[in-house]
Amino acid sequence: MDNQRQRIKAIDELLIRILKERVEIGKELAQIKKAQGSGVEDKAQEEHVLGRIREYAEDQISEDCREEIEEVWRAIIDLTKSEMERHT
Repeated sequence: MDNQRQRIKAIDELLIRILKERVEIGKELAQIKKAQGSGVEDKAQEEHVLGRIREYAEDQISEDCREEIEEVWRAIIDLTKSEMERHT
């Protein structure tokens, strides 16, 4: 059981690093959008991302968990947008 907990801990740390990188890229996008006179929010792009996640999840996640995965991804998108808005 300790081995599994250590593996989960390592994955959690990796997820945080990846989320940080995603937010940093979002901040870069915010600056580009600002220079172009665009707002941060792009519903079409958000739906594109969610569609891609749904497609990927079909092969990776049991059907019972797909709704929760989409909720997690919506939270990640919201986090990214919040940080983008703070840096524009």
